Amino acid sequence: MAVPPDLSRAHSQAGPITCLLHELLGDRLTDVMPALGTHKAMTDAELADMYPTVPKELIRVHRWRDDIVTLGEVPAEYVAEQTEGAWTEAWPAQTNKLIANGGHDLILSIGQVVPHEVIGMANYNKNIFVGAGGVRGINESHYLSAAYGMERIMGRADNPLRRIMNHAQDLFCGGLPIVYVMTIVGDGKIRGLFIGDHHDCFEQAAELSLQVNFDILDEAPKKVVVSLDPHEFHSTWLGNKSIYRTRMAIADGGELIVLAPGVRMFGEDPEIDRLIRKYGYRPSAEIQQLVADNDDLRGNLSAAAHLIHGSPENRFMVTYCPGHLSREEIEGVGYQYGDLAEMTERYAPENLKLGWNEVNGERLFYIPNPALGLWAHKLWICIAVGVAIYFSPVPNGLTPPAWHIFAVFTATIVSFLMRPLPMGPCVLIGLLALSATGDFFHASAEGQSAGPGQALDSAAIKTSLHQALSGFADTTTWLVVAAFMISGAMIRSGLGRRVALSMVVRFGRTTLGLGYALGAAELVLAPFVPSNTARGGGVMAPIVNSLSHVLGSRPDPDSPDEGPKRAGEYLVLCGAHANLVTAAMFLTGMAANPLVNKAAADVFGEGVGLSWPQWLLGAAVPGLISLALLPPLLYLLATPEVGSSDAARQKARADLVEMGPWTSRQIVMGVILLSMLTLWMTAPLQSKAFGFSLHTTLVALLGVAAIVVLGVDSWREVTSNPGAWDALIWLGGLISMANALRETGFTAWFAESVGAHVSGMPPLALAVALAVVYFLSMYAFSMLTGHIMAFAGVFFATALAAGAPPLLMVALIAYFSNLCGCTTNYSTGPVVIYFGLGYVSAPKWFWVGFLVGVMHLVVWLGVGLPYWKLLGWW
Repeated sequence: MAVPPDLSRAHSQAGPITCLLHELLGDRLTDVMPALGTHKAMTDAELADMYPTVPKELIRVHRWRDDIVTLGEVPAEYVAEQTEGAWTEAWPAQTNKLIANGGHDLILSIGQVVPHEVIGMANYNKNIFVGAGGVRGINESHYLSAAYGMERIMGRADNPLRRIMNHAQDLFCGGLPIVYVMTIVGDGKIRGLFIGDHHDCFEQAAELSLQVNFDILDEAPKKVVVSLDPHEFHSTWLGNKSIYRTRMAIADGGELIVLAPGVRMFGEDPEIDRLIRKYGYRPSAEIQQLVADNDDLRGNLSAAAHLIHGSPENRFMVTYCPGHLSREEIEGVGYQYGDLAEMTERYAPENLKLGWNEVNGERLFYIPNPALGLWAHKLWICIAVGVAIYFSPVPNGLTPPAWHIFAVFTATIVSFLMRPLPMGPCVLIGLLALSATGDFFHASAEGQSAGPGQALDSAAIKTSLHQALSGFADTTTWLVVAAFMISGAMIRSGLGRRVALSMVVRFGRTTLGLGYALGAAELVLAPFVPSNTARGGGVMAPIVNSLSHVLGSRPDPDSPDEGPKRAGEYLVLCGAHANLVTAAMFLTGMAANPLVNKAAADVFGEGVGLSWPQWLLGAAVPGLISLALLPPLLYLLATPEVGSSDAARQKARADLVEMGPWTSRQIVMGVILLSMLTLWMTAPLQSKAFGFSLHTTLVALLGVAAIVVLGVDSWREVTSNPGAWDALIWLGGLISMANALRETGFTAWFAESVGAHVSGMPPLALAVALAVVYFLSMYAFSMLTGHIMAFAGVFFATALAAGAPPLLMVALIAYFSNLCGCTTNYSTGPVVIYFGLGYVSAPKWFWVGFLVGVMHLVVWLGVGLPYWKLLGWW
């Protein structure tokens, strides 16, 4: 027996496969039953179109209201557990009598694995329990999925309904000889074919389908146009895939235009058609209330689920342009009516391509067939991750608020990687979510004493808000804000550019010497410019580009006389990699460095971390060695054709002359910076002499005050730095979340959980292994900050559980958090800017980065470990 899909899945390539089976099996293929579900039976013409060589006498029609057998029921307790209470009744595992009792020695279920609004990912046992299912099984499966939340299910192979159906298969289908034939289709071609009788086979197919059929958009389109094939889509029951598959992509207030020349009805089933016309496509809450109040809708839950799935939830507008339904009919179910001829002329499908298009100055996203994929904006992916964790079962040993805070924290980190919005708004959304739900309240002292059952009132909301804002009062936050303000003043005064050009003049006699000059300039600037992007991209990269041009080197690789290999390739690599080394050498060398100390204190306890002088002391020896080795190593890997750099020195001298003599602004700025550096480095001496030392953040704020008081910058100029206020939001918010994770017990729970898996390993070996894994994991990240927030606390917890030396582990993670950026051309802002100059190809950047990474590991482990032993860090 073969169970293929019907014409609504024509693009699955199941038709040719079914014909091939008939050709191979001959008379042994006795039954072919299309998995109609609730759809109308296929016409003779449709059968001939989809299965042209299969004899009509082999075709069996599935009647979902009649020819059904109930194999058994999945217990209500299991259903309630999987759906988190969204559905609390036992689920009937129903299928066609011919499948259950037909006496076949082989049943081949054929179908496409593709994102699906009900089951997450079709197919596998969906053909058996839904495509060939009965009234209760179909109705309740559709409704429980809608009640659980379509956005939480679509595109996920593992979800509550899938687990329920898999459980049913294990309980009731052991005696059925079912083999699943699953296709992955993209661009009209089979991209994968998976054949097997176990869930593992489906999971592999689902992984490929996500790669082929799931399109994540960088921008949420304001207008989406979908074209429905008139031979495939005759009803909104099928045509509303245009809504299901695009709803996570469309911008708020956007419009979905559905060109539907073949649509002539709402439901494939007469009763479902009547219910759609009666109730219309309404927001989820309204449909659920209607189900509770009306017997006819409660008796046809698949129709209720369809109404939920087809609703834009008042978030965007749907304009339906049907070929055979009137304006009154379309507007009667809650959609806006569009004239098909007018809209087809305006948005002619033959002139559009899949993806972004511009039509008469209007930018839109076009989809020719919604059945073949799933489209989502990056923000929806981040939200889906958070929601999935938030509503998943709470692990033993944790309270619900702790788990919820972890869910939002994880979604925030994912947003850093996917970048649907800038970091600040992503963090702000997370803070607001945790405040509104009251989870932050339970992280406060009042909330913990009140207990988990405390109802939210105005006082609790206020306390929750205080908790959300706690990170904004943290000294770490204000150290970074102050450092951004200082770096802005330094750049505006011209001091940063003067220092960089002076280094080129002093050390740049040869091209190799220019590499050292760039490293020296970075070394001088790094303590005071915490944004490595501002330092590398704003100060150094323009100088590197200018020097390359002076040496006759251009980004064009096809230029015979002025190609990148003359000097530009080498200088760009020197600038980018020197930026990362100097970022690692100073606590204020990169904006997120203080987060390492914060994570260490959360895991190991207050007082465990690296002060400003400690950070520099630990990095001095391996850092200077790395800086010294970089130019000759890169000279070997990207040997410049130009050996002498007299022209570059002359250009630097000319630029210095153009800048004129030292201004009073630059002199005062230099004195302020040297004073700050002195106060930071002499903190231990201050403690011995006075019994206290000036806190690192206090010194930075004193620097800001001095800049304004001494007239280096006006207060308006100081506060005009957007990076400072952006850092205040994202860093302060992250610290609030980290505080809440610690105070709710999540950090301690995680450390204890990890400890069970690493006990018995030598602590020093584990520390080194963790550091190397941490370093290499940067390949999966496009932001140093996101990498730190995602993994620093995790690796610290693992080290704590194994008894690794705390200070050694802090040093390894602190320094490797910057050095690991060498691995790719997308790791951090300055690297992206240097790569964008066009002198180095992507493949070369990767293999050079790998070799530089090996050098860093050898130096910082081979030299750093014994050096840190001398310092007493382990």
